[in-house]
Amino acid sequence: MTDQYQMRLPPADLARLFNADLAVSGATDADLLPGGRGLVVREVDGRRVVSDMHWGFPLHPSREALARHPKAKPKPVNKAKGLTRPFWRACAENPANRCLIPVEKFVAEPTRKSGVPSAWFGIPDQPLLVMAGLWRTSEEWGDVYSVAMTEACAEITPVHDRMPVILRPTQWRRWLHGSIDEALDLQQPYGGPVSVETVGG
Repeated sequence: MTDQYQMRLPPADLARLFNADLAVSGATDADLLPGGRGLVVREVDGRRVVSDMHWGFPLHPSREALARHPKAKPKPVNKAKGLTRPFWRACAENPANRCLIPVEKFVAEPTRKSGVPSAWFGIPDQPLLVMAGLWRTSEEWGDVYSVAMTEACAEITPVHDRMPVILRPTQWRRWLHGSIDEALDLQQPYGGPVSVETVGG
């Protein structure tokens, strides 16, 4: 799964690339882990805006968990594995709660069965790739976002059976404005070339 990605481009440069306004409130992380602070592109009043948000929707402990650990805190859910599931559906159905997540490259962690090392994945000869995302405002951490997931493409399958939804530029507007059915249609394995780099290699 995707629990780490890299995004080193300064917010101002990112805003120029996306022809977007800048609304960043503080420092963001270049190497993102769940619970970190990253950059997303969303639309506000017809304009694209680069914003900083907390990576992961808050998931509260169950009653059973709280009974065992009364001080347990919410955990960040950084991957949206099924847009029609109750946890995600309200955001997925509302285009205003969809966003673009710019990334240089991301890590796929191996499944227990794969027996292969973790690897960085990117798009050859392109400085950035764009993942489909959902966002909302939370009481716990302010604005939060999560990455939409789909089945893995051929290059990633040896490591894991899931990957982020990667959007081509021609699909950005559809993700940000389309119906829920259009959003679900975009939940496809990436069909273009993918670069692979073994972590630590």
